[in-house]
Amino acid sequence: MPQRTDAEAGCALYGSLGLEDRRRLQSHSAPVERRAGTLVFEEGDDAAHIYIVAAGVVQEYKMMPDGRRIITAFHYPGELVGLTFGARHSCSAEAATHAVLRRFSRQTLSDFNDRLPGFGQGLLSHLSDELSAVQGRQLLLGRKTAVERVASFLLELAERAARNGDSTTYLWLPMRREAIADHLGLTLETVSRVFSRLRREHLISTERNGWIELLDPEALSEIAEGD
Repeated sequence: MPQRTDAEAGCALYGSLGLEDRRRLQSHSAPVERRAGTLVFEEGDDAAHIYIVAAGVVQEYKMMPDGRRIITAFHYPGELVGLTFGARHSCSAEAATHAVLRRFSRQTLSDFNDRLPGFGQGLLSHLSDELSAVQGRQLLLGRKTAVERVASFLLELAERAARNGDSTTYLWLPMRREAIADHLGLTLETVSRVFSRLRREHLISTERNGWIELLDPEALSEIAEGD
């Protein structure tokens, strides 16, 4: 599966650590492997661990009382899953693809924070960034049309790729279309129609093996902004 050999290098968990401390922290982790569609943890589970995605994609979601699923985030290699300061997970997480993760106990992280006070600050900053992303997504869902939502989603993935030093025009979208629909508050049929329209207008390429090319990022940006 696609992955960068340095996928974890920029992870928020390692941001304030030197090489020796990073290796020491990694020595306290355990590998976890999940097939596509299987749970990493469930809403309400004891939040005793957090995870780094080493390969694949993990999606976090909440189930609504009416049975609808809202996918709140897709986590790519190098990103954290399950970071919370509550005692229990407030959402569920499952593998969107075959996924490999690195699992850390909260006790281990607490011990590192006691020894390296700056360590916890990096995690707090990460939580703040995640909150900002959630607020931005609420704005997206409340005010944008279907095509604007899809264009915004693709550009968000391009920005994420840029932060990781990856291509910003050739993007990996291995998740199912139903998952994208649940993430954007749309129906599967609507998402499929929007992708077909973007292909017809030569703004994106035909998808192959979970990869898609942004042929005209500037035009997509104009669509995302409602121009």
